[in-house]
Amino acid sequence: MISSMTETGLNFCSPVYGSMEERKVGTGCFGRPFPGYEAMVVDDQDQEVPPGTVGELVLRSADPTNRRRGFMREYYKNPQATAKAWRSGWFHTGDYCKMDEEGRFFFVDRKKDIVRRSGENISSMEVEAVIRSHPGVLDVAVIPVPDPLRVEEVKAYVILKPGETPDTVPPHQIIDWCQDRFAYFKVPRYIEYRKEFPRTPTEKVQKQVLKSEKPDLAEDCYDRYKDERYKRLR
Repeated sequence: MISSMTETGLNFCSPVYGSMEERKVGTGCFGRPFPGYEAMVVDDQDQEVPPGTVGELVLRSADPTNRRRGFMREYYKNPQATAKAWRSGWFHTGDYCKMDEEGRFFFVDRKKDIVRRSGENISSMEVEAVIRSHPGVLDVAVIPVPDPLRVEEVKAYVILKPGETPDTVPPHQIIDWCQDRFAYFKVPRYIEYRKEFPRTPTEKVQKQVLKSEKPDLAEDCYDRYKDERYKRLR
């Protein structure tokens, strides 16, 4: 498998052949950098993080005389975006990833879709996958909600399958489903039912539209903190 970006060309490769363990099938692994490229996972201060730690993937050419060799020249008529992407001499991909001890890279989520709750980076994709596996759920979209104490909280917009209603699949049922499947801090605080999602022409959920629909995203939805069942789960 070969991984790439429009701005950077082909950068990573994982073996087509070999055992499932070698290929890390189903783990989000996209392999190691091609010869001629350098890759690193960094924190918000652009400092490299240890293996296994989630951070932003950054790239550059291994050519010390031209670190941008093989990359796009610039964003058209947008020098600010170009400078931001190339800060510290590395191209910032906007992808949250992690690297293992053997130098393989694993995709976690897009940086803009990460929920930062009390110092934890929570992948919206992971939370969505768990909720979507509930037998009564058709689709789900997870976004961060600003919070004065936790920085951000997890909110899940849920579309139920035909024939299901918020009475047959109440919020606490979804909370219980999540509690049994991942760490407590990833469990959504807010749940809001929807009939449909705003989507792009390619059917991707427009999360920016969801984030801007109302000034207070915590209003008019289920709040786990107000449910006596989960008084200790905060």
